[in-house]
Amino acid sequence: YGSSSSLDPVFVTGHSVVLSGLSSSTLYHYRVKSKDSSGNPATSSDFTFTTADITPPSAPSSLNATAASSSQINLSWTASTDNVGVSGYWIERCQGAGCSNFTRINASLVTNPSYNDSGLASGTNYSYRVQAADAAGNLSAYSNTVGATTLPIFTLDVATPGTGIGTVTSTPSGISCKPTCQASFDSGAVVTLTAVPSIGSDFSRWTGCDTPSGTSCTVTMTAAKSVTATFTAQTFTLTVTNEGPGSGTVTSDPIGISCQPTCQADFNFGAVTLTATPDSGSAFGGWTGCNSADGTSCTVNMNAAKAVTATFTKPVLTVTISGSGSVTINPPGINCDATCSAPYNLNSQVTLTATPNSLSVFTGWSGACTNLIGDCVVTMSSDQSVQANFSP
Repeated sequence: YGSSSSLDPVFVTGHSVVLSGLSSSTLYHYRVKSKDSSGNPATSSDFTFTTADITPPSAPSSLNATAASSSQINLSWTASTDNVGVSGYWIERCQGAGCSNFTRINASLVTNPSYNDSGLASGTNYSYRVQAADAAGNLSAYSNTVGATTLPIFTLDVATPGTGIGTVTSTPSGISCKPTCQASFDSGAVVTLTAVPSIGSDFSRWTGCDTPSGTSCTVTMTAAKSVTATFTAQTFTLTVTNEGPGSGTVTSDPIGISCQPTCQADFNFGAVTLTATPDSGSAFGGWTGCNSADGTSCTVNMNAAKAVTATFTKPVLTVTISGSGSVTINPPGINCDATCSAPYNLNSQVTLTATPNSLSVFTGWSGACTNLIGDCVVTMSSDQSVQANFSP
């Protein structure tokens, strides 16, 4: 085992001895010699023991703290050394510059010379120190004390004004809105906003961006910021024409159309409902150009320029003359000597008077005035036909 030495130059009568001046964490061999009163010697077998490790590691050095975000500070330091080996590190923290009420923040030893402290308050100063430990529980002196302040948080407000609609989202996430929203981002964060117009709308412009580019906007959060993304509704022209012998008015919802006989207006992308209102004495006859129609109502989907026709009608009186003679009508409208027709107000009464030629005789009416001699009175509740008969 190498050199050996006697610890006691003379025999002792006790059964214990205190050994001092030993090196820590060192293996030692020992044996005991004895002799009786006659001077006969005896030597024990070989025994060993290891002294305890009482040497602490060196102190960690060059501790550095850097704010990584609004809620995290990253620590790094130069590793400690130990006569046996460093088991890990304890990290202590207190809040505020120059604070002294340090508390340990890691539940178990950190084995690497770095630590990320998260879950912190934004814009707040924290102080740190680090202590090394070995397997025997020896603790080093503390490292240097350092401090760092978490990054502040700034609010980004986004609004989407304009006649159109759309959505704005952000990278990193946080913004996803229409028409307005806000989110908080770390100081210095570069936020990219993207505008997506809805169907029937166009993206128009940004305001408040550091770098706008088409539907993309970049904002660096060095302070609270406000950005607007303007969306514009697509507009299309609707032309409405009133046709037919009758008359009436067509109006729209939303407002814009109110015409007789022809008009047009621009509408945003979407549905427009037209309503036909016939004038007194007229009836509504029907629509053309509608996406859907129900009676006097017409729905038009404004995804392009559209043209719609509203037809207003009046009942038509047709008069036929058989033989030689003429027919006059009150109210005026027809004065015929063969076959003629004209429209009249709905439900109005028309009086027909037959006049034979000098060589003819009026023999009566047929049709709406069957077998009548004299004047014929027709109620124009619908189209009517009358024949005046003369002989020869």
